[in-house]
Order: sequence, then C-alpha cells, then structure tokens
Amino acid sequence: MHNTIDEYKFSLVNFMSLKEQLSIAIKHPVYTLDRLSSKSRVHVEDILDYLKPSSSKQEAVTGHEYLVSGLRRSGNHAVINWIESQCSGNGCYLNNLRLGENPYRYIYSLLNSTPSKRDKFIVDEFNKQSFYQGVSGRDRLRLDAFGIGSKKDYLIHSYEDYSIKKLTKELSDNRRLRFFGESQKKFDVLILRDPFNLMASRYHSGRFDLQGWETNILDIWLEHAREYLGETQYLDHRVCVNYNQWSADQSYRRHLSDQLSLTFTDGGFDSVPSFGGGSSFDRELYNDSASKMKTEDRWKRFSDDETFRGYFTDRQVLVYASKIFPELDKHVESLFE
Repeated sequence: MHNTIDEYKFSLVNFMSLKEQLSIAIKHPVYTLDRLSSKSRVHVEDILDYLKPSSSKQEAVTGHEYLVSGLRRSGNHAVINWIESQCSGNGCYLNNLRLGENPYRYIYSLLNSTPSKRDKFIVDEFNKQSFYQGVSGRDRLRLDAFGIGSKKDYLIHSYEDYSIKKLTKELSDNRRLRFFGESQKKFDVLILRDPFNLMASRYHSGRFDLQGWETNILDIWLEHAREYLGETQYLDHRVCVNYNQWSADQSYRRHLSDQLSLTFTDGGFDSVPSFGGGSSFDRELYNDSASKMKTEDRWKRFSDDETFRGYFTDRQVLVYASKIFPELDKHVESLFE
C-alpha cells in the first residue's frame, strides 16, 4: 500500500511539473524551443563523449571550483558571498543555474539576443560579474561558451531546490568537465539550514511554497540531510555547511575556510548579498551588520499559523533536524503535535 501511495505522489508531482512546463511552452514558444535545442545538444555531446577514446587529463583552466547546492532561503547567497570574498585572484560566480545545459552557452545566447522578461534577471545578475565585463570579459565568456575555457583562479556555480541525486546525475563528471573545464581543486558544497527557519523564510517571502521544481521541498531537505550525515554519498568532493553554525560561530567559519582551501579573513560575513532580494524578513536592511539578524528565530512568527504547521507532517524531518541541529528550541516539537 505504501509503495502505491509513493507511486501516486510521484505521478502527481510529474503531472504538475508537466502541466507547468506546457504552460510555459504555450506562453513562451521561442524560449521553449531554444531551451529544448540547448538540452538536445548536450545529450548529443554526451553520446560523442561516450564514443570517443579516453584521453589524458586536460590542463586545468580553473584553480578552485566550488559547486554549491542548497534549498532556497538556506543562506546560500550569504555563504557564497563569504566564500568569494575570501577567494584569491580573479574568477566568477554563476548563480542559480539550471541543470541539463551548458550555463556559459546559455548566458552567451541571452547576451546576444533580446532576453524575455524571465531571462532579464539572469542577464542583469550576470552583468554584475567584473570578470566578464568589458571587451576582455566578453572574450572570456566567448571562450567559455565554446568549450575552450578561459583561465580563472576560482569558479563558483550554484544550484537551488534540486535533489542531490538528480544534481549529480545531470551534472556528471563528463558534463562538468565539458561545461567548466578542468580544475586543480574541486569542492562540492552542500548548505543545510534547519527546516523550521528555512520554511518560515520561504513562507514569509510569499514566492516559494512547499512544492519545489519536482517534489516536496521537505522531501528534498531530508535527502540533503542524509547526504550531510554521510548516509548517502552522491557528492564526491563534499564539504557540508551547517548554516545555523556558520551564522553564529566564527571558529566554525574558520574551520570551513580551511576545508575550502581559503585564506581565512571572514570577509563578506556581515554583508547581505542582493541576490534573491536579500533576507526574506529584513531585505538588505542589515547589510554590513548581518550578524544582528535573528535568523534562528524566524519560525516563531508562524508557530500558530495552521498553514505553516501543516508543512511539518513527516516526523522524519524532526528526527534529522534533532540530529543535525540539537540546539533548536524544544518548543519546535510542538509543530508536530
């Protein structure tokens, strides 16, 4: 019976995803055809990669490569800003990428066309990257888009609201090498925030509900929690970030900095990045003093809200939250009563 229910849920989620995709296709046919063409090209390149004989290791074009994954409103942009602020040399940050296509080629195509409203945000954010500004910057992007690979000291590419299993499948070693070139050092950074403050921030933002791109957000949170604890090992170069500890403990940040091969300065910690509109509750009010934000108490505002309480029906969420975030207020358990 349990399997039947799971199969029904899976079918329903896929149906909702298909319905959403059909809606986008009808409203934006040119955009949809372009995306399908891009994804088809990637699959053809996968086949060619498989057929060609193995070759010796490529020369590294990137020093440190950071693949960052996490759920939206997990403090992703704050942590990424902190990482980038401590990176040495010149590099770039590619934000909130889609799986299944080459991000450089996708961005390059947007910059050489008239972007739709849904793509303009991506273009605006990309244009903030100093590494790709000016004539020399566009030359670097052209090299990256056509698989030649521009030299950079660091590269950060982030993915939000994706299953880790799907992420590693859609961004296989071959694709990662083809999209981004060889790197001297790779880090797979998984950011995890406690589920109660996570959902409070998503709920308050008014833009993200419980349903993600493909499945229930807390189902993805559980998958991330299992990866965090090492029960699964999808990420080959895993460095886990406990956002609650990161935001509260400098010694923890220093330890993470060592794990990420950074020279610890704690630079960027007190900044509130503009990516994603800043904090769900405070926007950019606490920029340069982010440590004053009460990010650990967000859930309390909605503790009596029936919709918010309705998110927490799976006791496995409490079990894993207790393992990873033992400092949580015991009153959180009331959400499961």
